[in-house]
Amino acid sequence: EMSGAVVIALHQCRNLSCARGYPLIIIARVEFGSKLLGESSRLECSSAEPFNIGFNTVMNCSDPQTLEEMAQYPLLVTLLEMLPKDKKAKEEKMQVLGQASIDLLPLLMGEVSLQLTQPLAPEQESSGQHEIEVDIKLSVSQPLLQEKFLTQSNILTLGVRSLYSLPDSWNSSSSIPYTITFATPIPASSQKFRPLLVPNGHPKLPSEQESDQWKWPSLPNVIGKATLIAGGTMEQLALEDENGDLNTSNDVKFRRTAECSKPHVTWNTRHRCWLPPDASSFLLQELSKCPLWPVEVARLSSTAVTKGKTKEEEVAMSYHGVTYVNLAPLLYPGATKISGVYLLQAYNEGDIHQKLQRTHTALLEPMVRSPTSLGKKALGKRAPSSSRITESSSAVEELSIEQPAEGKAEGHAYHEAQTYIHLEITLHRPLVPKRPASALAEKISEYIPPRPALPKRVGGADKAIQEFHDQTSNIADLLLQEYRDLFGEELTNGKWTNNREAADNRRHRLLYQLNSSGKYYSFKEQLKLSVVKIVREKFLNQAKTGDQSQQQAFLSQLYVFLTDEMHAGLGKVFSLGDQLPPPPSILTCEILKHFAAEAEALEDFKMADYYYKECLSRADYIASYWYDYGVFCLLTSDLDKSHQCFKEALSLDQRMVPVLLMYGMMCGLDGRHTEGESFLDMATTIDPGNTIAWTMRGLFYEHSNNTIYRDMAYKEAFKLNGGEQEKTYISHGNRSIGTQSKTLLTAKQALHMGVIQHPSPAGSGTEGNQQGLVQRSKLLGAAEGSRTRLQDQSAAPLTSSKVQNPPGEITVEIPNGSQQEQYKAITSSSTNLHDTGSVSSEDKGKPLPAGTGDPGGTEGVVAPGGQPKGEGSRSTHKLGSTSGTSLDQKVGREGKDEGEREGCVEQHQQPASIFLQTAAYLLDVHALKFAEMCLGHELTSPNGGPSTQYHIAVARLYMHHHNYAMAIECLRNAIVLDIQDSNALALLGHAQYLTEAYVDAKDAYQRVINYPTPPTHLHIVYLRLADIYMRDEEYHKAKETYLHACRKSPSSISWRGVGISCYKLGRLDEAEDALGEANILNNLDPVVWAYLALVCLQTSRQVEAEQSLKYAIKVGLNDTALLDEINALQKKGLVTA
Repeated sequence: EMSGAVVIALHQCRNLSCARGYPLIIIARVEFGSKLLGESSRLECSSAEPFNIGFNTVMNCSDPQTLEEMAQYPLLVTLLEMLPKDKKAKEEKMQVLGQASIDLLPLLMGEVSLQLTQPLAPEQESSGQHEIEVDIKLSVSQPLLQEKFLTQSNILTLGVRSLYSLPDSWNSSSSIPYTITFATPIPASSQKFRPLLVPNGHPKLPSEQESDQWKWPSLPNVIGKATLIAGGTMEQLALEDENGDLNTSNDVKFRRTAECSKPHVTWNTRHRCWLPPDASSFLLQELSKCPLWPVEVARLSSTAVTKGKTKEEEVAMSYHGVTYVNLAPLLYPGATKISGVYLLQAYNEGDIHQKLQRTHTALLEPMVRSPTSLGKKALGKRAPSSSRITESSSAVEELSIEQPAEGKAEGHAYHEAQTYIHLEITLHRPLVPKRPASALAEKISEYIPPRPALPKRVGGADKAIQEFHDQTSNIADLLLQEYRDLFGEELTNGKWTNNREAADNRRHRLLYQLNSSGKYYSFKEQLKLSVVKIVREKFLNQAKTGDQSQQQAFLSQLYVFLTDEMHAGLGKVFSLGDQLPPPPSILTCEILKHFAAEAEALEDFKMADYYYKECLSRADYIASYWYDYGVFCLLTSDLDKSHQCFKEALSLDQRMVPVLLMYGMMCGLDGRHTEGESFLDMATTIDPGNTIAWTMRGLFYEHSNNTIYRDMAYKEAFKLNGGEQEKTYISHGNRSIGTQSKTLLTAKQALHMGVIQHPSPAGSGTEGNQQGLVQRSKLLGAAEGSRTRLQDQSAAPLTSSKVQNPPGEITVEIPNGSQQEQYKAITSSSTNLHDTGSVSSEDKGKPLPAGTGDPGGTEGVVAPGGQPKGEGSRSTHKLGSTSGTSLDQKVGREGKDEGEREGCVEQHQQPASIFLQTAAYLLDVHALKFAEMCLGHELTSPNGGPSTQYHIAVARLYMHHHNYAMAIECLRNAIVLDIQDSNALALLGHAQYLTEAYVDAKDAYQRVINYPTPPTHLHIVYLRLADIYMRDEEYHKAKETYLHACRKSPSSISWRGVGISCYKLGRLDEAEDALGEANILNNLDPVVWAYLALVCLQTSRQVEAEQSLKYAIKVGLNDTALLDEINALQKKGLVTA
């Protein structure tokens, strides 16, 4: 695939010093690897002025081996000075003036010409001396590689830094000098590996200074700074961003001690390996089978041995260790780099076969016989302490040979010292390309075609009729002007008469004027075109008939139609009187959504459905309204309708992240994993900084048993959530470098900020009295009637152990042993997720962090069969914004609610983990199956466990299943952990209210409304507290509480409560006013009409009372006690009359 030759031309040279008083005799030498490409003739330089070297040479690239060498090794350009010949010396001496290393990778990647001004680094640096510079040109006649071959190939770059925390026995076991050698397998073809050996790792003391630049692989003639890769500065990653081992906060002290205070072995070399298309595909195939990659490290020492008359060096290998690098992150879409430290362990082929599930031959075994190990030909033997390694792989028995005792001791030394190596692996192109946003958008458009953004153009018959109306109106204006010109003077002079004879006379005069002036014909022609269009568009089939009778019928029908349309057109122009426009409705869509949320909280699903449909009837082109209604349908277990609503929302706005997430989850539960992955991928592409979106994507992959992508999503979520904390850098010895301040977002905030429509909390519970659930209900927990714990685990993607609870309690999934290890490996990238945070004074009026201040992050009320909604409306936000600004206006978060938090003291909370944030959102939308999975992860997380937020989330889960006793227990545990959590206390009051423990609920409500930091959703607290006052016949307190709710968030329910309280207190005028307000907001409430009837009866207005009673019965009054009271008053009124 490779052809051509590289032409190397050396031109001008500058900054040569001729201070010795005689001309310099110089030679330019060009080398590549171990090959000498050419030397220039001797050049004489007698001044410091630039002079032209004028040397050209060619490097042949036809050899396939050259491809690998050009990727790995640099081109060396050396300038030599010929020293004056000593009389006693047999040969002339040469001195190196400077050397440069040139990277040839751009030529491999398609460049045809490189022009460089390259500084030549001297062998020994001296202060005050300018570096010699040479102009170099590299060129090829055509690209070295074909475009197709180039795009399918890849480059694997392995950076080997240092080996730290060396075993103590290394210093005491031998006085013989030794080096450390590193080896790993690299794909060479479609079915073959080749070893990559990195020798010459020499021990260094902590005091020795090291360059922060990468070095080229070892070459025989490289000197000075030419060993450094230009621009190859080693990147210092934060501990939280590393892969591998020892990347938790508990390892910081150990690593700083090992890297800053103890001896270590350093390479700092970077090796590039060219992977042709078949090798790149083979690498992807092998990593898909097993992502673990072995890396061997051993200590080599040499001793001189006399054999006969010759002396040879014998190489011994000891402390043969291996580490397993998890390359699974390179399988993530778009991933090209991993970097981290990896612990060493003793080399044992049995362990290797068990972990890799493939044959692996020791790579360092040939080193004891290889001349490249120490630079000379040497016969070697193993050190006595090294473990036996078989080269045969035909039988598994040979792979499980027991390790000798001394080998075990070496392995124990690695384990005891916790020796680790720092590696960096980079790919030029990702093994799994990340789909661009345009491709994802096109794919989603195939699944759900977008609705046209603009309304359909009016065409056909409708357009023809509209033109006829316009022409009729225009001609009417012209006729009116003619009429005024003819008879205007009669009106002004008072000679106008309205008798029939005068009217006929004026009509004849007008017709004569129109005919004589030609205007009649002009008006007729003006109208003719619109009539022709009507006939063509509306009566075309009838106009083509040849039957005389049918034609006559057609003309009659056309005449009647045109006459009617003429009157309709004239009616738009002429009016008998000024008609006032209808007053605008006070019930906007936002208010209707607030009423719908309130109805959900109070379990009035019929009214909630009515309000949502009313919103859609007014503005069915707004995607968020369809999303809200879809989530409500999940609450009522209408999964098919919910599915259609989400599709409708996506057809209107295909960048609405909450809908993408929910629709993707539903697709996954239906078994459409490819389709669901596209929607979730699009969600994280639109908003890559959102924690909840990445966590939900991880849950999706966990459900589909895709462990590699699951780890990717969780790791990204932990990284985003850990961005709120200070980064930890091992090499700097402090935690104050690279910090980024970021306010923790609630579950709702993280899902509601940006260019998308906000998510809306609604969902469904589990079906009661059934043995299993359909797959969708496993996610959505759809329920009607009584709900118990989730019992069908058939859809769970992981084998899990469960916390066994008493009957009726919810079972929380916990990953089993191996999954816990994987989980800890994932979570180790995020540390200190529970540092103390606070709500600043700038955040007054904003929701508290998810699961801490707000049960579930959105609602403060949970009613049987439904998620509580509070007041307010669902608004438009961006998902996952990192600005820290709370925009949670879903229920009860309208602008007027901000006054609730004025004067409140700051409340310190711990940041919520990714699983608590996501569980809160999933509970909002009633995705109970995945919420349960999140809580299981939180329980087993190293930084998780039963916290206040966890207890609140579990309590909400119990309340979804009507297990109020367990919910109350969890909430009491939460309050014990944080007695200032007003939302936990409010939720406790709701649970007690729903169990009819009104005394306890009343006490909780009275305490929570007096908290310095009131609960997020105070509206429902007021409504239920006032209802308890009504039950206790404390009507004055009930009235005041209802009025407080009306001041914050007026609704028909709160005004109805005020009206009933005033009626009970005998204040009939106030009661009628309050009921009238409630009736304006909702004229379908039978209770309001019934109490209006009572007020009318009390004020002796029998007719109005009968009308109110009839309407109350019409809209569904079924309160027997209320009907009896009305009947009693009616009878009393009749007797009095």
